[in-house]
Amino acid sequence: MHNPLARHHAHAVHQQFRLYLVQPLTLTLEPGSRNGQQLARLIAFNPRVVQSFHDHASVARRLLATGEVETLCSVVASGLLHGLALQIYRIAIDAWLSR
Repeated sequence: MHNPLARHHAHAVHQQFRLYLVQPLTLTLEPGSRNGQQLARLIAFNPRVVQSFHDHASVARRLLATGEVETLCSVVASGLLHGLALQIYRIAIDAWLSR
């Protein structure tokens, strides 16, 4: 990225993603509250913000905790993930289905 503005924007998105992941899951994150939409938008804007399997696990855990199974299914259906990353989201969906 040679454009300083684009680099700054990508850095800001990455920071916002990190801040979102470290927020505690509280009672304000009621099941079905659609709070994961912010997270999904961040990932859709720049999929590279999810850089590790730990990040993928954190994303899947948050989406599962907030009852956002549609978003989990969208991630799986996107075709962007493979291997262990894809399995993390499938496990989260299976966990929701077994509730």
